[in-house]
Amino acid sequence: MGKTRLCFGLFVPDLRSNPVHERETMAMPVQGTQIEARLATRDDLAGLEAIETDRTEGLSASYLNLQEKGDFYVVVGLVDGEVMGRAILDARTRNELVPELKLLWVVPAARRQGLGVAITSYLESVAAQLGYDEIFLGVTPDNPAAIPLYISLDYTPTGEHRSAVNVSVVDAEVASATEAIYRKSLRLR
Repeated sequence: MGKTRLCFGLFVPDLRSNPVHERETMAMPVQGTQIEARLATRDDLAGLEAIETDRTEGLSASYLNLQEKGDFYVVVGLVDGEVMGRAILDARTRNELVPELKLLWVVPAARRQGLGVAITSYLESVAAQLGYDEIFLGVTPDNPAAIPLYISLDYTPTGEHRSAVNVSVVDAEVASATEAIYRKSLRLR
C-alpha cells in the first residue's frame, strides 16, 4: 500500500503506487448533518448510479474502471452516509488541461449545505498530493450555479475557451458549445 500523507489537514493516500486505497475522508458536521468527501470505491457504485440522470446512466461504472487504471479519481460526497454528489479529477497526461476537475454534481436536495465545497476541497487535496501546483476546470456559461461557486473557491477565469464535448449532468440540453477555462493555484492555500 502507498504511504498516506497529511495534506492541508487531510490524509490522502498515495494513489500512484496503489490503486486500491484506504477510505480517507474529509468530514464536516453541518447543522446536525454529516457532510463527507472521500475517494470512491466499488462499494459506492450503487450510490453513484442512484444519482445518475438519464443522460449519464452507466457512466459511474466507467469512471470507477478508469480510476482503477490510475490518474483518474472519483470523489464522492456523502450526506449522513448517503452518496449525494461526485466529481472527477482527471490527471491523465493525454488531456489538454492537467489536472482537471470534471463533472461536479450535487443532487438538488443536498445543495447549499457545503457538499460541493467539501468534494472540491478533497479533490484539490488529492491533486496537491499528486504534486500539482494548479488545477483547471471548464464551465459552460449557461451553468449559473457553478460559476459563482468556483469563483468563491478561488478559481479564476484564464480568458481561454474550448469546445465543450461533455455529457450533461442534468436532464437538459447543453445550450452552449463553449466552456470558459478556470484555474486555481494549489500553492496559495
